[in-house]
Parts: sequence; C-alpha cells; structure tokens
Amino acid sequence: MRIRRLEVFTARLPLEPGFSHFTGRVTALEEVFVRLTADDGQVGWGEVRGNMSYFSGESPAGIVAALRDYLAPLVVGRPLRERGGAIAQFDRALAGNAAAKAALDIALHDLAARAAGVPLYRWLGGRRAGRLAGSECLFYGPADEAATQAQAYVAQGFRILKVRVGLEPFALDVARVRAVREAVGNEISLAVDANQAWTVKQAIGRIHALERYRLDCVEQPVAARDLTGMAEVARAVETPLMADESLYSLEDAMTLVRLGAVGYFHVKLVKAGGLHRARQLIALAEAARLDYVLGQMNEGMLATAAAAHLALASTPKYTELYGTDGIVADPTPGHVYLSGALVVPEGPGLGVVPDERRLEPAFERTA
Repeated sequence: MRIRRLEVFTARLPLEPGFSHFTGRVTALEEVFVRLTADDGQVGWGEVRGNMSYFSGESPAGIVAALRDYLAPLVVGRPLRERGGAIAQFDRALAGNAAAKAALDIALHDLAARAAGVPLYRWLGGRRAGRLAGSECLFYGPADEAATQAQAYVAQGFRILKVRVGLEPFALDVARVRAVREAVGNEISLAVDANQAWTVKQAIGRIHALERYRLDCVEQPVAARDLTGMAEVARAVETPLMADESLYSLEDAMTLVRLGAVGYFHVKLVKAGGLHRARQLIALAEAARLDYVLGQMNEGMLATAAAAHLALASTPKYTELYGTDGIVADPTPGHVYLSGALVVPEGPGLGVVPDERRLEPAFERTA
C-alpha cells in the first residue's frame, strides 16, 4: 500500500464563550487538517491547532507551508509500511514545526490502524490502564466564577481540576485558588498552572503561599527554557512541578530528569511532533519513574481522539483532554469524556472522521 495523495485543509472553529489566556482572549480555534489517501482508497486523518503562536511560535499559514514545502514530499508516493523512515526524516528536513509534524504523524497512524481494521489504541499495543480519569481547567476570571465552574465540573464527574494562575497582583491568584478549594472540598485533586509567569524567586514564594490549599502539582512556574530555574524551584518547595512548555524534545526530557527539576511530564502531541515522539517521551518518563499526564492544546475532536487513543495505550496518572470544550460546531463529531472518565471511539483508526464539507482546502500533492 502506497500513499497516493496528501491534502491539507483549514477550519475556523468559533468558541462560546471562549477563554482567557495570559496573552489575551481566544474566541476561535484555527485548525489544520491533513488527509492521506492510499492507492487502495483507504484514508487517514490528522488535525492540530494552528493559532498558538504564544505557545510554540507556529501559525496556521506556517503549518500549511511546512507541510507543503518540506513534509509532504517525504510521504507522498512512499509505502505506508515505511512510515517510520518518513517520520525519522521529519526532523532532518525541518527544524522545529512540531505542530506540522504532529498533523502528518497522526494521519499516518490513523491510516495504518484503519488499514489493519482496528482502533488506534489497539494498533499501539492495546489498553494498558483501566479507568482513566479526566481533568478540567479553570481559566482566568473572578474567584466566584471559578468556584461556580469548579462545582459544575465536579457535578459532571471530574475529580481533578487545574486553576490557571499568574495574575497580578498575586492576591488575585490566591483568591481564586482559595475559592475553588472551598467550593469543592479536600477530596478533589487540585493543581495550578502558571504558564511561565513567574521568576524563580517569585515561584518559590508564591508556591509556598498556595501550598496551604493542598496542591497536587504546579505546572510550568518559570520560563520554558529556564530548566535550571525549574530545578531550583523544585528543590525549594514541597509540591511537585510539572513541565509543559519546557518539554518538547527527548533532550528536554533528559535534561529535566538529570536536573531533578520535575515530578511530572505534560505530554502533548502538538509539542512532541506526533504520536511517535510522544511515545518516546512516555517511555523516558516511565524509565525515570516519573508521573505523566496526556494533554493537548484546545483543539478539535479529531486531535483530541488521537491523544485519547495514546492515553488508553499508556498509563498516565490522568488525562487533560478538554480541548473541545466550547467549540460551537466541530466538523468532527464525538467526545472523549463520560462522567469524568476517558472514553475512546471504537471504530478503525481514530474512530472519527471530519465532515469535509466544512473544511477549506489549502493544497494537495499527488504521486
């Protein structure tokens, strides 16, 4: 079986009501889709979010260009069984651009699992865990709104919550974390995510101030590339740290482990460059006896399904796959959470397919 055609599409997915991030408000997701067609007519799909320049420096136009000019030639006309060789060439052909690589990697995996006639998680080796808990995130906003939303998530079955922090003055963070803890009680696991907002000195003092609210972990307290700063914070506080923006490559992961900088990895396909690289990060975390979380950016259902299949074939402490929350009309139907636990589509491959009529063609390459 050879890959005969690669097509790229885009779609703008409005959010209601949207969410506030440290760079401003996000009101829509700008998605990039990849479709691979084999010479026997079978199809594989991939999806990533494009409007995340604040996170990775990538954009929808840049992702499309990377796929068109550098990555498509590596797979079109190639036998599907040689996908490992193609993926190995991605980094040699193009530095960075993890989102573009992830979109194509996901499509290759979807096509391979569909060709085998099994769900992707089975193609990856089968279920490794029983019930996998899901988590939900409380974005920036007033303390009373955070408390009300936290109670709503708990009523839906979620037992793990994360509060975005990094506001100024710091008293606003304290008020929101306190309000959430008081609203949900001590049986709910609570984490905070600073999104690189603090200096090392600030992180140490502020984490100490928040630890009274029984935190499970603190995600990315300092700048992404300040790995020694992460290690300094980790030594000074009791709460484990989670690396998100600091964790892209295997080299990042090995450095974090060597420095003793983290207790958790936050693994995301869009950062790792797809399922292949994400599985390597997971193997390293397991070898180092570190906990890890399978997460994502806010993304559509197709991208969410890919991460959910990987989670089921792994043993994460929990999953953070709320990426479809608030999408008004996703071209890909489905969901991955039921009563706070992970559920995975059981059809071949990812088990879901987008409605092509709701996608905008960007380019096509044919063998």
